[in-house]
Amino acid sequence: MDFKTGIVDLKLESDELDITPLMELLLNKKSVDLKQSDPINNSSVANRFALKQFKVGLDLKRLHWRDLNATNIKGQVAINDSKYTFSPVEMNLMGKPIKVEGFVSPAPGNDIQYDLNMTCENLPLNPIVRHFVPTNKVEWGKLTANCYVKGDALTGETFKRTFIARGTDPSQRAFLEIKDAHWGFEENDPIVGFIAGRWFLNLPELLDSHFNGAKLEIKAGQG
Repeated sequence: MDFKTGIVDLKLESDELDITPLMELLLNKKSVDLKQSDPINNSSVANRFALKQFKVGLDLKRLHWRDLNATNIKGQVAINDSKYTFSPVEMNLMGKPIKVEGFVSPAPGNDIQYDLNMTCENLPLNPIVRHFVPTNKVEWGKLTANCYVKGDALTGETFKRTFIARGTDPSQRAFLEIKDAHWGFEENDPIVGFIAGRWFLNLPELLDSHFNGAKLEIKAGQG
């Protein structure tokens, strides 16, 4: 742990761990302020201590993050500013198996850059989505997936130009299945916009529909 550079490299091994306080520290980019009365508070320490890079190896039997829980967690996560790298991470999330490898990072224009391999089976999406977006009211259902996705955006021309999708095996198509859902679509929904748009299904009527499940196999290249 190097406080001067803001780099932390940890190995976590535990039967049970609550990371809620740690994630508040990282996601809110909190730092340690020095009081005016502290003898070391001078111009040489005007730059506050702050975590800039955080790398953690995981070997945990049970983990809690607010309302999310996971068991049998193994792998490594690196956080560099707002870039998250999974090298890889395997666990049972909300009781269902999932494996993620790759990275997610902010991109220009409030977008997201991603390069991910992911497999999961019957993963409940509702608690995960609502953990990050508490106001969400969509019933997302359960996800089974075997896919590799890469892109520099979630929508627009950059998405169409950079998006790649296939299976975790490069010779196979990406596979995604949603069940037990209740989706009401909106035209500005990035997922539905892609599926319903002219570059994929060309079914604009999908934007006015509802469904409780879907199965998709896809292989897409840049452009």
